[in-house]
Amino acid sequence: MQKEPGVLGVMEFTSPIVKERSISPVAEQLGVHKSKMTLREGKENLFIEWEISDLDEVVEIGIFTKGKKVYDYDGVFELPKQAIALLKKSGLDVSEVI
Repeated sequence: MQKEPGVLGVMEFTSPIVKERSISPVAEQLGVHKSKMTLREGKENLFIEWEISDLDEVVEIGIFTKGKKVYDYDGVFELPKQAIALLKKSGLDVSEVI
């Protein structure tokens, strides 16, 4: 199967999902769900499209790079371990963000 243009990597997994909001100090436990993360090329930066289909939720995580080195991210409080694994699998250096 050929990759879709602009797609750098894909990872599917099942894990606990926790929703955190900056306006609330309490994290909401949403249970264990299947997810799919797709690393894509954007106009200026990379991003991970994180689909949690049975919750009808899509989260976009902005990934900021200089060359192959990830220096920042946006859209989540903390990069999930699966996002870090996807970035590494795609050949990116995540040493500055873990």
